[in-house]
Amino acid sequence: MVIGGVATRSTFLFREHSKSLYASTDRLFGYLMVCQYVGAIIWAYIASPLTWSGSQSALHPHVITALVLGGLIATPVLILTRWRAGETVTRYTVSVCQMLMSALLIHVSGGRIETHFHVFGSLAFLAFYRDWKLLIPPTLVVLVDHIARGFYFPASVYGVASGAEWRFIEHAAWVVFEDTILVAACLRGVRELKLIAERQAQLEFTNAEVEATVERRTSELQQTEKRKSAILNHALDGIITMDKEGSIVEFNPAAESTFHTTRGEVIGKHLEELLATKEFAPIFNPSDIEQAHALLNKRLQTSGIRDGKAFSIELAITSIQLEDGLMFTAFIRDLTDQKQLEADLAHAQKMESVGRLAAGVAHEINTPNQYIGDNIAFLHESFNAMNDSIAALRKVNEAARNDPKFLELVARVDTEAQRSDLDFMLKEVAPRRSPGA
Repeated sequence: MVIGGVATRSTFLFREHSKSLYASTDRLFGYLMVCQYVGAIIWAYIASPLTWSGSQSALHPHVITALVLGGLIATPVLILTRWRAGETVTRYTVSVCQMLMSALLIHVSGGRIETHFHVFGSLAFLAFYRDWKLLIPPTLVVLVDHIARGFYFPASVYGVASGAEWRFIEHAAWVVFEDTILVAACLRGVRELKLIAERQAQLEFTNAEVEATVERRTSELQQTEKRKSAILNHALDGIITMDKEGSIVEFNPAAESTFHTTRGEVIGKHLEELLATKEFAPIFNPSDIEQAHALLNKRLQTSGIRDGKAFSIELAITSIQLEDGLMFTAFIRDLTDQKQLEADLAHAQKMESVGRLAAGVAHEINTPNQYIGDNIAFLHESFNAMNDSIAALRKVNEAARNDPKFLELVARVDTEAQRSDLDFMLKEVAPRRSPGA
């Protein structure tokens, strides 16, 4: 499709170039015809009285011939080259009239040999059209003119009164010789025009392909830039681009939020101005390659500077080798919230441990405490029961005091109660029940 398109475009350009050439040559012959017409009149006025015998009047007949016949020859050329330049009829009219003008000049000069060169000059000028077919009509005009005038009026074409009937053969041979050369030149000129048209068509198609490629690549580049901008502008982490010396050239919105500063304020500054430590300085030092490699492409925790205070960040720096030099990209994450969460988590874990310890201690204390409580409850109930029993025995002891048989036994019970301080013990160990219990 492209080859066919080039061929079609080449044909079109060849036709356009040919039309332009035809039109410009037509206009050239229009100007030339005016000059020849005026020149023929001047030449007839000056040379005719010297070369022709006859009337010595103020206006020689050849001057009138130049005025009238020259005007008739020049008029169609001037009209056509003015209003129909570039058309086929104009070219053929010019070729015929140009050779008729040569015949007129030969006539008014009395057949002088130098005016015959006007024929060869006219043919050479007609070759400017680069159309060899245009050489056929003027050649025929020359041949017919020389034959006719050679037989009937040889003085007007050869400057002799007789004996020039076959001289047209010599002149025709020279015209054909020149035509041969001019035909070859026209054919070569046409080939050159076609070659120029082909090259221009190929160049146009190449330019179109290049422009299309450039537009496509430009569009792709714009889309890439848009994607890059979207990624940079919407990334949650701070992204900082630096040149090989560490000077900041790009600073995304997340980085602005992280450091509480604007892009315009940090562009051109060194990355170290945003950090609280100098541990990443070897990356931008070409003489410390090993240390630089040890720091590149690793996520490291360090400290940045925000509002004049240090804060925790995670920093990773990567290197990118571009055509125009080495570049660095830093990825920064603010660890302030993470550190706070870690502290809160550690505190919660501590509180959980304390809770577990308290629960364990409470469990360990509660077990013997419960045991003691149960025993105290048991003793309380037991001493209450014993207290009731002792109260009943005291009633029995009071009743036995009136019986002589139990006096000794009652005395022994009283003595034992006093010795053990029974009343105090009952009061302290087993408090008396409330009334109604």
